[in-house]
Amino acid sequence: MDRSADISAQIIVAGFHRSGTSMAMQSLKKAGLYIGDSLLGAAPSNPDGHFEDVETMTLHDRWLRAAGTDWCCTEQPPAVSDEEATLGIEPIIERLGRDHLQWGLKDPRISLYLSEWFNQLNNPVSVLVYRHYASCANSLRRRQTGQLMIDPSTQFEDIRFWADPTLALRSWLVHNQAIIQHYKKHPKRCVLISQEAQIAGVNLPALVNSKLSVALTVNNDTGVDAEKTTNDNTIKLNAKHLQEELEDTWNELQALSDVRAEHYPVVNWNTSEEPINELELTLTLKQLQRSWDELGVPASGGTHPL
Repeated sequence: MDRSADISAQIIVAGFHRSGTSMAMQSLKKAGLYIGDSLLGAAPSNPDGHFEDVETMTLHDRWLRAAGTDWCCTEQPPAVSDEEATLGIEPIIERLGRDHLQWGLKDPRISLYLSEWFNQLNNPVSVLVYRHYASCANSLRRRQTGQLMIDPSTQFEDIRFWADPTLALRSWLVHNQAIIQHYKKHPKRCVLISQEAQIAGVNLPALVNSKLSVALTVNNDTGVDAEKTTNDNTIKLNAKHLQEELEDTWNELQALSDVRAEHYPVVNWNTSEEPINELELTLTLKQLQRSWDELGVPASGGTHPL
């Protein structure tokens, strides 16, 4: 019997960047969840795709710009007014829900706007995904390095992860503290799961069906491929002043989690807090310029932006 024909639900997948939100939404899509037809495409860092509705991502980017920040914000942006939330969200609801009782959205940015979405939906539930802060920071640096190598026009966005080694960690805190707050407010409407649990083989659609009373089609093909995920056993961080807050937030995620992480990296804390200096940045960019030239990467406006 297909129970999905009788159940209306909107599944919001949230989590910090590089935490496994794409992995989660891929599993839910394979279980029959409708997530729209205009999706962000694949990339070297997400070879299977992002499973992310472009209009939703664009809406969140607009809200973040209005707050003077962007996708890697380090402070919780101000709440969006009810009127503005309705204007932005209603067209997306109408489009995705027109022919589907069960549908879903995924965007790391949505972690910062969960209240706005829950206030607009008639039966919202959340799948909240988290990953260890050191793994996320390392993964972001790898992704932005790759982006910088193939597209020099992104220099000023991507180089900030080296100019400020704590940037990704501070953004991780903001996103995951928002997730914790949301989970505590709606514990019966949320599944909180670690990326590591997904990689280990936990069947997310079955968990969602069980806890959130959704009717997805459960099968063993979740789409999760552990070989496509990089995991570091030991990671060095030079953010000693953030250690306590990072550890407290991580431990709270683990305590609340429906399926916690059993394996995560050991952190070697570096007491040096000095960022990369201007000379080091200049030398790094010069090396990148030589790499761009050797690879034949087109320059913006005839010259690389150095």
